[in-house]
Amino acid sequence: MNFKREEEVEVEFPQLGRISIKQHKMTPEELEESKHRSRAYQKLLEAVKSSGRWWELWEREETKDFLSRLKCEETAKDAIEELRKVFTEKWFKSSPEDHPIKFWLLNPSPYSLGEIVPLGSAIKVLGGAENLHPQALSDLQSKQNFHHRAYELEVLAFLKIQNPSIILEHELSTDKSSKKPDARVGDTYFEIKCLSTSEQETERHEITREIINAISQRFKEFRGTVGYTVDLGNPKDLEELREAIEIVKETVSNIEVKAGHQVITKDRIKIEIKVVPSNIKACLGSVTNAGQPEIWEIYRIIRKLKESAVKNPGDLPIIVIIRPSLPLVMLADESIREVVEKAIFQQAYSREPKVRTVKELWIDLTVIDSRMLKKMLSNATLSLLRVFIKLSNPFFE
Repeated sequence: MNFKREEEVEVEFPQLGRISIKQHKMTPEELEESKHRSRAYQKLLEAVKSSGRWWELWEREETKDFLSRLKCEETAKDAIEELRKVFTEKWFKSSPEDHPIKFWLLNPSPYSLGEIVPLGSAIKVLGGAENLHPQALSDLQSKQNFHHRAYELEVLAFLKIQNPSIILEHELSTDKSSKKPDARVGDTYFEIKCLSTSEQETERHEITREIINAISQRFKEFRGTVGYTVDLGNPKDLEELREAIEIVKETVSNIEVKAGHQVITKDRIKIEIKVVPSNIKACLGSVTNAGQPEIWEIYRIIRKLKESAVKNPGDLPIIVIIRPSLPLVMLADESIREVVEKAIFQQAYSREPKVRTVKELWIDLTVIDSRMLKKMLSNATLSLLRVFIKLSNPFFE
């Protein structure tokens, strides 16, 4: 009896989209060979982690084969060459396991290339790893500062491609004590900010846990099921959010522990609890209206705008570039963008007069889809392209 050993199927990849591949049914011999290769790879991976020579994973024939298929051998080679000088053997062996770059270095794949190629290409455009400022090198090697510094270098490289005469921060002044913008292009300063996961978002998760713990603790002696809904009333900022949780905790501590349905409303906060006697002990529920992340992100942008304006020496206008931690796709709508533009600059200027020296605010909305990823992997310049929404300052002088 003959069996069909090959068939074509479509597979959805997170970054590359739907790709048709041939599915091959292995013979026992092929299966054994596959297991052998897997064991050999695991052995190599352990050796690399021990030696710190992570680039050896990118020198394997299998890796070279997929780089060839993606037509990105040269861009990958150049990027890895620069990154080898930053993330050395010595650094690799002594650095934290959860440093963000380690995952990409140890997992050769198109997805990893999407992170490695832009950073390595940026370093090369800016003069190579050997010419990086010591603080930039230190930040890249730091788990805490990596993301911000990597983004800054990629944007600086983008600016340099367009303006070869760019002057970087450490070249602007010999006064080490003075605060300086990140770069100068012609008669304009540039300041670059990368927002990490917001404090509010982190606190929202912590607050959810606090509410769960408070309700669970209150009903810990009750045998049955406890269902709850807590509506926090959409606090406008972090301070109001903290006030809301204190109100909830105080209210929960005074709730009568009994079977039944209770609804408690205080200020904008509403707590609804249903308690049913049962042999099954459980406490389940939800927390709603804990704030508006997009609005909070705008407030964070306003704060960063003020900080950037303060760093302006004052002799030239400054453009502030910010990558938000949330995809602010609403800014693609022109009518919404006009409202946000006015609100951001009004709020910032009312709190910091030096905001009048800010010429524009560029918000980075770059999203790499599957088609763009394929192109950027084969071209170092394309890997550094950015998409900015540019907001003009009505108070600029």
